[in-house]
Amino acid sequence: MKSERTNRQSLIGAVALLIGCVGAEQDMTSLEGQNELAEEGLELGQSRAAIVRGQTENGRNYVMNLRIGYQSINLDTGEQNIGFCSSVLFAPRVLLTAAHCINPIRNAGTPDEFVDSAASVIAYIGNNFNADLAALGPDPLSAITPPPAATRFMRADSWETHPSWDVETLFPDLAVVYLDRQPRLPPNTIVDPLPVGRNRLGAANVGQLMTIVGYGASRSFNAQGTQLEGTGVKRRGTSPFVGTPVINPLPPDPHPGILLPSVRNGLMQLNGKAPNSNSCSGDSGGPAIRNVNGQDFVFGISSWGGNFCEDFSYYTRMDPFLPFVDESYRKGGQAPVVPRLECVAPRTGGGFRAYYGYTNQNGVAVSVPYGNNNSFARDTQNARPSNFTPGSHPFTFGVNFTSGQTLSWRLSPPNSPTTTLNATAQSPRCAADNRGFVCAQACEASGAACGDDYESCVAGCFQFYQDIPGCDPQLDAYHRCVAQTPPSGFECFDGFSFAVECGPVLDAGLAECLGG
Repeated sequence: MKSERTNRQSLIGAVALLIGCVGAEQDMTSLEGQNELAEEGLELGQSRAAIVRGQTENGRNYVMNLRIGYQSINLDTGEQNIGFCSSVLFAPRVLLTAAHCINPIRNAGTPDEFVDSAASVIAYIGNNFNADLAALGPDPLSAITPPPAATRFMRADSWETHPSWDVETLFPDLAVVYLDRQPRLPPNTIVDPLPVGRNRLGAANVGQLMTIVGYGASRSFNAQGTQLEGTGVKRRGTSPFVGTPVINPLPPDPHPGILLPSVRNGLMQLNGKAPNSNSCSGDSGGPAIRNVNGQDFVFGISSWGGNFCEDFSYYTRMDPFLPFVDESYRKGGQAPVVPRLECVAPRTGGGFRAYYGYTNQNGVAVSVPYGNNNSFARDTQNARPSNFTPGSHPFTFGVNFTSGQTLSWRLSPPNSPTTTLNATAQSPRCAADNRGFVCAQACEASGAACGDDYESCVAGCFQFYQDIPGCDPQLDAYHRCVAQTPPSGFECFDGFSFAVECGPVLDAGLAECLGG
């Protein structure tokens, strides 16, 4: 059923050209300059926030750089749009960063304006991102050593913005990135997280120095932050705490939500006038740090700055958003992983097949190796997962059994209750119109014919329905056709397979539901 993915990608590629998947490649790290960006035809979220008047930072490994690949394509080059931001580790596998790094606005101020989304995220530990990234080669995602290896580059398992993130007000500019491993530097040095400051900084703290850290530029030569110097090197500096953003007078090119009391309540202003340091392009998502009784804490996340990376910067405060921060900490590996029995179906020729799925409430993948904590005696092919990825995963695998047998899967993930699932001939039957059952049968057929990976196939089948909304009956008919295709009816290629007789079924179905 990987053939379905190829068909889907071709269809979506054509649709993307029609609906305006456009945008220029950019460094994406700060959101100042909305009006000027629009006048210049640039993007909201264009990078404008590295440390100005800072110094190279060779430590503070909890501050990491992010390389973000977006869903949009640069139509001039045909390549994926890429952005760069800073971030800070606050839990063993969770980074805080800015929401506008994950969901930037493209083509700001034009009829083609749209909100982009991250499609991949790489995190980096070190102080020379550009040099170390170049060493990975042209395809850095595939070149990263898999977990749990200690390495300077890691992939993200998932990411999410604050649920109240509003691209109109650019607030609250807060997001988290869940890493595929606990960061460790070679040969095996664990990177300790920076704890979050939970109290509110106020009048008593005005004038106190805060340490700012990030990978942004050391200088901007224009107000739009498009001519930069020194990006990709980790720097630190100090800026005095001002308090709630000053709005009388308003600075040039003000933050779009700054006149809203709720927005000002969630931001802090730092004094970036010389000789103080200030954030610049590439620093968005980096921390504002204050030392309390000998312990450093992150009190803010870089969001917005003054023109030319001068005068001031705004950081999203931590104290109004502690519920989001705490829930993100929990989802870094402490939330439950729960298996489930989906249903049981009779098999042609006798016997039954039980289908299983699971839900991982974490943002990180959770490993449960085969053994006492992941035992299933009748799963002789080890079809069940040992690496549980985030989210809900229906119909992940199936196991055959006879009418007199009982299947028993015992799963005991870390930080989760132990669950034992038993399946017999009396277990609930799979409904013929169950979407997961439809996908499972189609993927079993393509797997038998061409060796397609079953779990990936089922995930791709579900995605097919999301990519082409409103065509569910037609897609059901196509998948049922695939499920009934004998192995001799498939053409097998490198990376995908195709049920020959089902092509016309898909074409006719899409023409019917899409009106073409």
